[in-house]
Amino acid sequence: MGISDLILPIDSDEIILKVYSTKGEELVEKSKINKKPLPDDMKTKDAEKLKEIREIALAKRAKDLEEWDKLSQEEKMIKLQACTMCGMCIRGCPVCYCVDCILTKKRKEKTINKETYQLTRIAHVADRCVECGNCDNNCPTHLPLSLYFQSLNDSFKEKFGYNAGESLEDIPFRSGKAIS
Repeated sequence: MGISDLILPIDSDEIILKVYSTKGEELVEKSKINKKPLPDDMKTKDAEKLKEIREIALAKRAKDLEEWDKLSQEEKMIKLQACTMCGMCIRGCPVCYCVDCILTKKRKEKTINKETYQLTRIAHVADRCVECGNCDNNCPTHLPLSLYFQSLNDSFKEKFGYNAGESLEDIPFRSGKAIS
């Protein structure tokens, strides 16, 4: 069950209540709503639509990554110059969790430039990135940070057979256990 008791989907010609909890079931029973089974097409419609959306997103991502990989290192560095060092990429990142973040400190002290700020972050997080996209979503200048990470992750997978977040048993290739 989910965190909702009832859901009213908006993609139907009829009013459909989807029950997601015991509390929701009790509410429907007490209300004496006339219940009827869902048509078969309604049961599969959401799954089919989600599959379609996922395929479109993956195709767009593959195209974006292909275009990104064609850029020279100089062109990629030029894109990093749009960074304002606001720290939103760090705040949104699930694998960037240092309590005493060196980048935050250097940014406040104004002892780091934009390019070094992002390159340090990329070097620090790249092999742990799970490609959630929070860095892109949070960036006010829309830096394509997740493309940097995905491109690096593809290289790591090819060279080391490692993909962050894929398995709890896999040891990151830069970890102390992997190096020793």
